[in-house]
Amino acid sequence: MEIITDNEGLKELIETGCSKSKVLRNLPKSAVKGFFKAYGILRAETRIEDLFRYKGLHYEKLTGSLSGLESVRCDLRYRLIFKSSIKEAADENAEKEVVITITRIELITISDHYGDL
Repeated sequence: MEIITDNEGLKELIETGCSKSKVLRNLPKSAVKGFFKAYGILRAETRIEDLFRYKGLHYEKLTGSLSGLESVRCDLRYRLIFKSSIKEAADENAEKEVVITITRIELITISDHYGDL
């Protein structure tokens, strides 16, 4: 699976472990640690359903002004906002069952779950 982002702060955080972005620079260590945990899980899994196994992530589809985006928990306060692109394929073993595979994840930002984006 391909994980991409246009957010320079997130790119820097992934590559170096820290970021000059004002928002990301002020994140608590628990949120950064949780981000890397969530990032690793997103890289390893191929289906959205696989994320349900990780109860601590609290995967959810967002509604309202963020409709079309998804999120997983970094820590109790911060969430990783992303958008997944999927590919549907028929399962060879079951004619009517459709397997949905994540082909790309676009990381948007890390947001304060109780504040504004």
